[in-house]
Amino acid sequence: MKRDYLPLVILASFAGLSLFSFSALAQTANTPGAGTTSGGPTAPRASAGVGTISGNQSRMGKVSEREVQRLLSTQSSTTGQAGGRVAPTTKGSSSKIETPTGAGTRTYGTAALHFTHARVANLTTGASNQPVSGYPYVASGRLWMGFQTRETYDFSCSASLIGPGVIVTAAHCIASFGGGAASLAKHVRFIPANFGNTLTSGPYGSWYWSGSRLATAYLNGTDPDTGTGVVTNNDVAVIELQKRNSLGALVYPYAYAPVFTYGYGWNYNASSVTPNGRQEMTSLGYPGNYDSGQQMQRFDSLATPTGSGADGNPYQWIRGGNMSPGSSGGPWLVNFGTVPVQSGGTLGTGGRNWVVGVTSWWTGDDVKRNGASRFGQNAQFPNASYVFNGINYGAGNIGALMQAICGVDGGRVRGACF
Repeated sequence: MKRDYLPLVILASFAGLSLFSFSALAQTANTPGAGTTSGGPTAPRASAGVGTISGNQSRMGKVSEREVQRLLSTQSSTTGQAGGRVAPTTKGSSSKIETPTGAGTRTYGTAALHFTHARVANLTTGASNQPVSGYPYVASGRLWMGFQTRETYDFSCSASLIGPGVIVTAAHCIASFGGGAASLAKHVRFIPANFGNTLTSGPYGSWYWSGSRLATAYLNGTDPDTGTGVVTNNDVAVIELQKRNSLGALVYPYAYAPVFTYGYGWNYNASSVTPNGRQEMTSLGYPGNYDSGQQMQRFDSLATPTGSGADGNPYQWIRGGNMSPGSSGGPWLVNFGTVPVQSGGTLGTGGRNWVVGVTSWWTGDDVKRNGASRFGQNAQFPNASYVFNGINYGAGNIGALMQAICGVDGGRVRGACF
């Protein structure tokens, strides 16, 4: 993938599909870190540790409506039992909870899929008056990437915290499909609750990365996809942040009282209770087509699980939405928000604020669809649990990646993981 233009790829449809067998990788699946590749900084930071922004070219793929219709023809549920890892719910009395005002707008494109969209901000603007600085929004942020030796950031994406010092994003934000190790980013910075267009546009500063994990199959181009690396089984990456932010604090983001994290879920679908397995989801991110990518946006709609996991038909979440380049890597969350004080009735069951996918692609402004690789078991990551030193990090791709960065790479020992 070239670095000097916005990568929007039109996908062609396929006449036939070939199925993968989980048994093919079963012999290596139990080896910690198997199927994942590590990455991290390979170039020095600027002498002052500041760096510069050169343009704002976001990384994301564009998918044709014809291709989406083909994907939707195979609605499915991931093999395995649904589950998730719960994030802590309290951090003491110093944490502030904020929610946005207003109901947003309801809209749709030629796909005729309704969704709601609104900027995550109050009518009165200002750094101290932004809901993004309070939970649950604060666990999301903007991701800057640089692919040159000098510390220059040419691309932006979105990401979210799923550990005290671990974020999850899209693999294509930090590497090119089939590009190998040479395609990995050299510089990465994460800004929780970003509000603006600088490398420190957030109330808690920004964090450099110290390492990453993504699927080896994605990096070497063997991950089942639709032909371009835009729609794949495993367009997912986890990144450990350095334990120091741009404000000089020797902490992971979660050490700040207002900065929480999300949980994450796998094999998640509602096939047993809703038509076609559709699940209400909230996605957050910084798409360049709204507020120039400088303010967090929120989208809510029903998502449909599709795919067989095979080449040309990977596991996906597909939904209505118009999140353009810049939103890639932003979380798709189930049961998003804070729990009210109830005087009657129940909310039902289910994990709250669990990330079950990250934004991967869109169909453009006319159609208004977004898609994501689904967290869960597939041919590349078949295990129902990925365990390291007695800690179960979950099932499928997200479990394997978290096992690798928290266990094999030592993130949990350093305090970056729960």
